[in-house]
Formats: sequence, C-alpha cells, structure tokens
Amino acid sequence: MDAHGNGKGTSATAPRALALFVVLAVGALGVAALVGSLKVGIWDRAGPGPGLFPLLASTLIVGCTALRLLTKFQLVQTDTAPHWRRLGFYVAALLALVVLFWTLGFPLSCALALMVMVYLGERRPLLQSVVFAVAATAASLVLFDFILSVPLPWGVLAFMRPWA
Repeated sequence: MDAHGNGKGTSATAPRALALFVVLAVGALGVAALVGSLKVGIWDRAGPGPGLFPLLASTLIVGCTALRLLTKFQLVQTDTAPHWRRLGFYVAALLALVVLFWTLGFPLSCALALMVMVYLGERRPLLQSVVFAVAATAASLVLFDFILSVPLPWGVLAFMRPWA
C-alpha cells in the first residue's frame, strides 16, 4: 500500500513511465537514423547507395516502436520485474553502432554492437557471441556489399576491401 491507502502505489507507475521513455527514445534514434540515411543517399545511378542499409534498419526500428506504442503497451507486469540492465545493453549497443558507424566502419561497429547484444544482453558465452557477431556481420556484408552492391563504409578497415 502507498501513503494514500491504495494497493497499487507509484511503484508500478515509475517503471511504466521509464519503459515508455525508453521506447520513445529508441523510436527517436530510429527516426534520426532514417533521416540520416536519406541524407546519405539510398540510391544512385549505379544502384543501391550507402544509405540503403541504415534506411532498412531504421525503418524496422521505427515500425517496431510504432507497433509497440499502438498495442496495449503493457511493458511492466505486476508479477515480473523488468530487465532494465539487459535493455540498457541493447540501447547502448545501438547507440554505439550509430556513433561508430562512419568512424570505425560497418564491419567493426556492427560486429561490436552485435557482440554486446548477445554477450551482455542475452548472456551467452563470449566465444558464441563473437562467432555470432562475426557471422552476422559477414552475412550482411555479403548481402549488401556483394549481392546488392551497396557501398558500406569500412572505416579503419578500408584497406581490407580488395574488391573496391
């Protein structure tokens, strides 16, 4: 009971407000990434441009955010505690991906973000996290760089891109 004699109190309200804030913050990051991808260019005469992958990813983030906001928005249940630490790792990894994308390049920033998500967010063994991050990054590179010919930024690893 709270000070007013109610059974619910503010303990359920604070996590719900924080959850709403986190959902809106992730959505805002998605919108910012979407706008940034449009500025970079998603298509040119040669085909897909460097903004295509960020556009697809940010559209997915914005869509999932909208879906979450349009549904019941029942993020916190009374019988379970939210996994704020786990969610924090995901948000931190996505922020690092956005910040490091042009500096470190796609391969390093993507692999690092995925490794943080899997190792810290999903609590998987380090070796399994590294293998997953490298494999998913390699698959993305094959899809976008080779098959779709989307020039992704390689950053500090530009010397390793022999087909450029």
